[in-house]
Amino acid sequence: MLVHSKIITNMLEGVYLIRAKDGIIVYTNPMFEKMFGYGHGEMLGKHVSVVNAPTDKDPIKTAKEITAYINKHGMWKGEILNIKKDGTHFWSYAVVSIIDHPEHGKVFVSAHTDITERKKAEEALKERIKELTAIYELSKLIETPGIKIEEVCHGLVQLIPAAWQYPEITCVRMVGEGCTCKTKNFKKTKWKQSAKIGGYGTVEVYYLEEKLKADEGPFLKEERNLINALTERFGKFIDQRKAEESLKKAHDELEERVEERTDELKESEEMYRNLYEQSTDMIQSMDVNGNIIEVNKSWLKVMGYTEKEVSKLNFQNIIHKSCLGHCEMLFKKIMAGKQVSNIDTIFVNKKGEKVYVAGSAQPIIKDGRTIRSWGYFRDVTEQKKADEALQKAKDELQNKVQELERFSDISVGRELKMVELKEKIKELQKTKTSD
Repeated sequence: MLVHSKIITNMLEGVYLIRAKDGIIVYTNPMFEKMFGYGHGEMLGKHVSVVNAPTDKDPIKTAKEITAYINKHGMWKGEILNIKKDGTHFWSYAVVSIIDHPEHGKVFVSAHTDITERKKAEEALKERIKELTAIYELSKLIETPGIKIEEVCHGLVQLIPAAWQYPEITCVRMVGEGCTCKTKNFKKTKWKQSAKIGGYGTVEVYYLEEKLKADEGPFLKEERNLINALTERFGKFIDQRKAEESLKKAHDELEERVEERTDELKESEEMYRNLYEQSTDMIQSMDVNGNIIEVNKSWLKVMGYTEKEVSKLNFQNIIHKSCLGHCEMLFKKIMAGKQVSNIDTIFVNKKGEKVYVAGSAQPIIKDGRTIRSWGYFRDVTEQKKADEALQKAKDELQNKVQELERFSDISVGRELKMVELKEKIKELQKTKTSD
């Protein structure tokens, strides 16, 4: 017995002995006294119910139920909420059996292990699961195609109780956004937790009975986080739904305006097409690879191609070889998103004849990249020929002027020589007369 006493004294579990006939504590080991916050021998003589925390049952009732179970089955084990000397509650796992004691007769031997931290972790996990379940259910509800704000309001009110610590005594009301909805058991009490739904209303959660004080009255901090998360999610849904309704309204109004202006747009398009086709300028459009994808009638007339033939042309096919390098450089510039003006180049028509053109080109940009280009050119071939003829005439005239100037120089030289000769003759005659 002495050996057993030493073993119990040094065990890591809290161990105490309770006299079976009256429930009086007759022994506590040091670990048990430390666990419950009592001094050495301070618990001896007290009723076993002193270690039971009050719950929905009275501590004495809890002790009687455990005693009755042990007397029937020979032992009891399980989790139990205990209370320390200073009133602090904690959870322990207890194993209780019955033995014969030489001094006290039949006694209950109870070994306790503090599982408070484990219980806290389990409760935190349960609350997290309930929180995630509630958020998931709300998200699934919100994502239902065509669901109305009022329907989500009613659904949220119904899913909240199951996510709180005491669902059986939880009731909920939501007020705002043109509707009020609540659970069937709704009743206002002093045990309340609430949160705003953006600027649209409020969600109120009530307990119908008083419960032990937690982080926020009887409510847990996890429940505060959850109600905030749910109302924030619901508020965003309302924002999104209102934005969609505004967008739909704007879309409908735009459709009406588009319908009203359809005839005007058709007329405008027809006018543009007429200007495009009737323009005396050569108009052409090319894709990013330089393929010609569209031209007007003036272009076809000057270049001598048919529309079917144009679809097979690249700009390199219509540029004179003397201008090809320069035009390739301009094309790269246009594809880089820059407009090019004052273009003077030479096209080659279907017959292989030179067509002198002057004009400009610009890129068509969509989503930040060039998708095609438009070029506007005027046939200046006749003007070019006239300029060349004029230049030729100028050159010929200049040559004649130069010839005349040379002839004039020769004539003047001869006249000067005749004058000199006459002067010499006069001098000779004077000399002869004097002789």
